[in-house]
Amino acid sequence: MVLAREKYGRPSVTNLVETLSLPNTIGFLIARHPYERLVSAYRDKILEPKRHTIYDEISKHIIVRYRSQDKQPWDFKGFPPTFTEFVQYIIEQEDAGYEPDMHWAPVYSFCNPCQVHLTHIIRMETFDRDTKEILKKANLTQYLPSVQKRRLNISSGERSSSEAAQTYLDQLPRELRKRLYNMYKIDMDLFGYEEEIS
Repeated sequence: MVLAREKYGRPSVTNLVETLSLPNTIGFLIARHPYERLVSAYRDKILEPKRHTIYDEISKHIIVRYRSQDKQPWDFKGFPPTFTEFVQYIIEQEDAGYEPDMHWAPVYSFCNPCQVHLTHIIRMETFDRDTKEILKKANLTQYLPSVQKRRLNISSGERSSSEAAQTYLDQLPRELRKRLYNMYKIDMDLFGYEEEIS
């Protein structure tokens, strides 16, 4: 992803709006339940950060902030930030006006479907169906193998990502959970998700 981003930078808002306004252009966004995205980011970026990356630094910062430890080199792999510490961190960062990392930022804050012309919103829960519709519209079905029925969003083990996300969310104190919902409320409304994960 990093190499691709270096070679193909993000388009400007002007370029994006112009391109999506062209005739016969298909513009789409892939939506996922905000809490599932958040838990996925936590598990991938905070629990298992690659050494000497921004996520390694964020993990260390969270530990220093919420555990009152000195910022000295240590191996925190055995004691990574808890999900509650991580959520406290991102909410405090948002309250302070810092731009959130794209992996846990509300989608509307960096890709607002109300500002650009999107023809489709693909939901992870209906990914196969939605993708087939776009491929038909773009006359591209002949270039891709047929999509086979598969179980989507299965994390390691047998639990679905929604079950895993619920397990993490259940750890949060009520007030913190309420603040988290407020952070993602617009995404939930835009993409038709409920606070509870089903």
